[in-house]
Amino acid sequence: MTLVRLNKYLADHGVASRRHCDELIAAGKVLVNGEPLSELGSKIDPEWARVEVDGRVIAPRETTRHNYYLLNKPKGVICTNDRREARKRAIDLITDPDAGRIYTVGRLDEESTGLILLTNDGELTNLIAHPRNEVQKTYLVKVRGRIDGAALEKLTRGVHLAEGKSGPIRVRPLKRTQQFSMLSVAPAS
Repeated sequence: MTLVRLNKYLADHGVASRRHCDELIAAGKVLVNGEPLSELGSKIDPEWARVEVDGRVIAPRETTRHNYYLLNKPKGVICTNDRREARKRAIDLITDPDAGRIYTVGRLDEESTGLILLTNDGELTNLIAHPRNEVQKTYLVKVRGRIDGAALEKLTRGVHLAEGKSGPIRVRPLKRTQQFSMLSVAPAS
């Protein structure tokens, strides 16, 4: 018997984010085996528990199919699941009717383009994206103009972001012309 947190079970089945599932649980909108379960952190046995949210039965785990999508994110599209967001979201570009509740694994800035993974597989997303798992990511970056040695040296010491200064990074030039520079960028080991 493997117990799972109720909010995780609900999120894995496309009900909502874990945080929003906690709100549903606290509000008494989740029934387990016909009884309201409002205690946060509660665990269930997904093989035996009958889970309902607002009268809708949530299918057992084995009927949940994980979907994976690779998206070449265009400029002007953001990586968020916030339903109140008025701008075009990456998840809006996935038109598969069987996608379920999907989300991006990581993010690319609005003005960035590139390949990004979208999925309904919460465990994989957490494994790859959560900082505690320390999964190293390498980015292929194309910038206008020729990046010289001094600029590369400055980049290796970290860059200023909205959240503050990043840690040191490893930058390897792959191609440099007068029109553009192609770089491999990863955290310094």
